[in-house]
Amino acid sequence: MADRLNGKVAVVTGASSGIGEATVRALAVEGAAVVAGARRKERLDELVERVSRDGGKAIAVECDVTDQEQAHDLVRRAVEEFGSNMVGREDRTANRSVAARYIKCRMETPMLFNAEE
Repeated sequence: MADRLNGKVAVVTGASSGIGEATVRALAVEGAAVVAGARRKERLDELVERVSRDGGKAIAVECDVTDQEQAHDLVRRAVEEFGSNMVGREDRTANRSVAARYIKCRMETPMLFNAEE
């Protein structure tokens, strides 16, 4: 494990396969605590298990980020597990969907999510 990202938190959507999965693994190798979000929970669980075996820190959150409540829950889980200083921090958010727009708007302003689409 490297330590360039120790103390950092990353939220990755689309994490159950492809680029999202690779991103989770790369961030964890660099020391980030990773919140892996996607619709396929069983694939996420396998990924988190691999990350943990390799000495990384990650949690799996089943999430369809096109659903506003689920996007809220993804951010809430990240805050609950790893602290509140990651909310709204673009440099700690990786995604392949609309989640970044939502997270940038912050949880207390959900109407902006729809306004920026």
